[in-house]
Amino acid sequence: GGEFNSSDTIHIGGSCSPDPEENSCRDGFALLNVTVKADSYGRSENDWSVWSNNEIVAVNKRVLGPETSTELVCLLETECYDYYIDDSYGDGWNSTDDAFWLVKFGGDIVGEGDGDFEHTDGMSFGLGCT
Repeated sequence: GGEFNSSDTIHIGGSCSPDPEENSCRDGFALLNVTVKADSYGRSENDWSVWSNNEIVAVNKRVLGPETSTELVCLLETECYDYYIDDSYGDGWNSTDDAFWLVKFGGDIVGEGDGDFEHTDGMSFGLGCT
């Protein structure tokens, strides 16, 4: 437990512990960097997840809201991953709040978007995607 503010970085994932200062992971892994800013309703209706082979491999660990948050995890380079951003109410993220999502993998931007969706937005990324 502990107190966090909107500029804290939360480390998620298994034993590979990314180093955000070096943006590095151990050999065979790449750093997933997810940065989001949801709308003001984010605390009750917004979240994101990353899936591989029908299993969740990463999720947001903090309540999403109108503050920008970043989460890091090391994932296998060779897999294919699906990133989903969700709004349970179904009205997307009110883009007047400057909402956005940005996903980097291995230092490259692999997906980004704004709040202009209904229930779900997302994309696939990784070397294992065909």
